[in-house]
Amino acid sequence: MNYIGIVGALSSLGQGVIAVLKNQPEQFKVVFKVDDRYTTQNLVKGEFQNLEQVLSHGINPSLVLDFGVPEKIFERAKFYRDYEIPAIMQTIFGDERCHILANSRGLSQNVHTPLILVPEFSVIKVSMVNNLKVIAEYLANDVKNIHIDVLYNTERYNNFNQWLYWAYQLNEVLGEYTKTYRQDGCTLTCGFVHYGFMKITSMNKNEENIHIQITTEEREIPFRCEMRYDLLDSRIKGAIKVLNWYIDNCKAKTLCGINANIYKDILAALV
Repeated sequence: MNYIGIVGALSSLGQGVIAVLKNQPEQFKVVFKVDDRYTTQNLVKGEFQNLEQVLSHGINPSLVLDFGVPEKIFERAKFYRDYEIPAIMQTIFGDERCHILANSRGLSQNVHTPLILVPEFSVIKVSMVNNLKVIAEYLANDVKNIHIDVLYNTERYNNFNQWLYWAYQLNEVLGEYTKTYRQDGCTLTCGFVHYGFMKITSMNKNEENIHIQITTEEREIPFRCEMRYDLLDSRIKGAIKVLNWYIDNCKAKTLCGINANIYKDILAALV
């Protein structure tokens, strides 16, 4: 049996994953749910406002799925390391913060419990980036820019970290190793990659529409595509895929000891 804790339990993603786990009672049991929107803690229902409340009741999960908002997400990551709680987090950290986490040991001082960092759970979006990297590599000598417009209507649509992470990867494919970026309102530019973001309230809830266009130095457009899909459904599938990867690998200790048990962007290798 896998005893699961959920952070960000009232988010659409948290609720969707909880529903999937409840349909597999022989394999999963949700032992606590954390969300800052709970008005009070409820031990009977396993509902808490923060992780400290969970710790005070001695609840020990097999794994935490963290879908919480970006605020204090690094503090939560340190919490998992300090108290030796394996966790899958919807975030990505830079080298400096990963170094801090890699050198953070738990109470026993010699244990590195797995910490899995996933910048984006959407299997569709991760597949899109994987394919875009292949296309960019093929066109590398001719690319002038990659323009990506994102139209969305999602709950608590958060930070640009995932998009910056992907911009760094695409720039490296094109031989540009900069991590300098410019944000101007709803636009984000990093090297060859230009993003535009716009919330469209007339779209269906959790729907996302992405337009991609690659332009060459000769102002030709060798690649253009559009994707419109249910972002929530795609994220739920990705979260469950990473969870199953953890059960098959980290929990069985077949990967323990690698890079202090910090794994980044696992989903990109699974889709």
